[in-house]
Amino acid sequence: MRSAQRVMIAVLALITVAASARAQAVLTWNVKEGSIEQITRREGDVARLGAQLREQLGGSLPEIVVLQEVTSYAAAVRVARALGYTTATVATSDSGNDREIWPFALEIAVITPRPVVSVTSIQSRADDRFPPFIADLASGTVSYGKAERAVVPAAIRLPEGETIPRAILRVEIEGGTVVYGVHLNSSGPEVRERAVRMVLDHRGEDASSWPASASPSPPS
Repeated sequence: MRSAQRVMIAVLALITVAASARAQAVLTWNVKEGSIEQITRREGDVARLGAQLREQLGGSLPEIVVLQEVTSYAAAVRVARALGYTTATVATSDSGNDREIWPFALEIAVITPRPVVSVTSIQSRADDRFPPFIADLASGTVSYGKAERAVVPAAIRLPEGETIPRAILRVEIEGGTVVYGVHLNSSGPEVRERAVRMVLDHRGEDASSWPASASPSPPS
């Protein structure tokens, strides 16, 4: 197993949210092979990453973490706990694959210790049977958000049968922050460009927010 520094493609950044005019620590991380089994095997590496983050942030963990390539909400919860979160909300998309096999179920997750107002999974083909999961770490309870069909602007309309790869996870956090978690790996440059422009189009309703993650991951 490669070291955490090489396997964990983690980027720590500070973004300014116009609504609150304050800086926030944000981590975006493609965990790669993020099944329960793999996360369990790498739990020590994840814990060490959490310790490094606390050291860099004066004893605190990031206020927002965006995960790519987790296979289920349970895997995302395992990551959150291993990082050191005890009271946080973990929102996770659901592609409907219902299997803990990478790369067949590649989900987006957002972890935040701040109160969550709403969670929406924006997909090419929205299915009410597979709404996003909302897990509360402190109580262990799980509730659900809503699935919404992606509205693709006419100027970037996709060819017949082509879909926006994977979900776009929109998480509204108390205080006016809206996070868009996006994973665009394994898609051609034209599809990636369309998907990013679609995020920006949806973001029109959230003029005060900044997308937390809208950049493609390197091909596997």
